[in-house]
Amino acid sequence: MRFALALSVSLVLGLVGIPAQAGYPLYAAATSPAVATGKDGLLEVFAPAPPNADLHHRRQLPGGAWGPWEPFGQPTEGAPTVVRTSSGLLEVFALDRRDSKAGEHIRHRAQRDDGSWGPWEDFGAAASAPVVADGGTDLFAVATGGSKLLHRARSGSGWGPWEDFGEGSGLPAVARGGDGQLRVFTTVSGQLLGRTQTPAGWSQWTPLGGPTDAHSPVAASTPSGVVVFVTSDQRVHELRDGWAEFSEPVTGRPAVGRNADGRLEVFVVAGDASSLQHRKETASGWGPWETFDGASSTCSPTVTSTQDGRLGLFTLTPAGESITFRAQTAPGGPWGPAQVLGGPASPRCE
Repeated sequence: MRFALALSVSLVLGLVGIPAQAGYPLYAAATSPAVATGKDGLLEVFAPAPPNADLHHRRQLPGGAWGPWEPFGQPTEGAPTVVRTSSGLLEVFALDRRDSKAGEHIRHRAQRDDGSWGPWEDFGAAASAPVVADGGTDLFAVATGGSKLLHRARSGSGWGPWEDFGEGSGLPAVARGGDGQLRVFTTVSGQLLGRTQTPAGWSQWTPLGGPTDAHSPVAASTPSGVVVFVTSDQRVHELRDGWAEFSEPVTGRPAVGRNADGRLEVFVVAGDASSLQHRKETASGWGPWETFDGASSTCSPTVTSTQDGRLGLFTLTPAGESITFRAQTAPGGPWGPAQVLGGPASPRCE
């Protein structure tokens, strides 16, 4: 039985009363750049710049070159989140911790129909930048205090209010199953929990087993269901039909891309930050780990899809002084050389 079906059945069991465990981060503050495809099909990158972590923005140009870095306003804690709407316009969400009296708030900025940007607006209190679901329909974030999650859904009239989404002490992961319904994952006390969307609402949280020190979940949609990756003891573990150890020691959380044929490709930073590695799904399972020649990073990479179906990869160099970009030469094909995009960048990783 595929994992997606097993999860939808098992989630009716529910889970209550699991306390948060001391020593686990309330959220994982990613500092790798946030990336989205604009309405014109070209990539747009957003990243915080030291020393004040003000957001900056850079657009890809026709032909593959890049325009200059431009200030985007709004100091942020960690990387922002970028959402692409059904109309192709972008929305940016950033965590703001400047005002100690107001507490932690998410700030929001939306792109207008003509491509310009509206002002920054308050988007409510939270302890993390939101995680976005496939299609940009739902946002999930860690609540202030870190003891639960929040959920906010988009309707025809815009974003609804933040709602309590239950216990959770780790940054959530979300993916859409083959049935069109969302699956959400988080960790509490080092245990992975899952919750699924149903026509009647949301199921209860249920434990999904696996390593006992799990954190940093990442979820990906495949033609056959949802696959989840977690990090434990510096190794990545995969949940599909069952649990399997997936990698040697790594630094940070994995990044997962989906190739044009639906097969996944996973990217990790080696445990000693000496190399950037990737592994591609094949017809018979997973291929071997391969190393990008001359590439290293101390922050988790960011992977995205280009307009023509190729994967693009953004990494932050070990000293945090520059962002690099490389893309497949053809959909599902080999990887081209790295382009150095320069700053801004931040040397602090999760």
